[in-house]
Amino acid sequence: MGDIYSNPRWGVEDKELTNYYFEAAGHLIMDEGFNAYNPIVTCDKLLDYPSLCLALGREKSVGGSMPTDIDAAYQFLKMAERGYQRNLANGQTMYQKAFEAVEKMLADNQYDPVREEVDALLEESD
Repeated sequence: MGDIYSNPRWGVEDKELTNYYFEAAGHLIMDEGFNAYNPIVTCDKLLDYPSLCLALGREKSVGGSMPTDIDAAYQFLKMAERGYQRNLANGQTMYQKAFEAVEKMLADNQYDPVREEVDALLEESD
């Protein structure tokens, strides 16, 4: 629903509803067994939802429809990357373009302030 309300081509563009649905979906997934004090990248359940992670990362980045949160955006994008990598390794090649889009976004210098810390967290969890 967040994607539908974020895109003017559907004729129902509404940034408030976009934010609501993206946040609601993220919370539904992360709340089960997730402690709010833990980083996003520790919620392995998100790996099953790389498209949601991509959307949340995109919308929390500079220029997105949600309040900018570079740390959360980068973490969601890293989870999208890992989820798509898993899908591709399982032969689900339909995710190749989405994976490439995530890789391109992750290379953006807006994430430089948090990149090292988040990447270190991911290395620890592996």
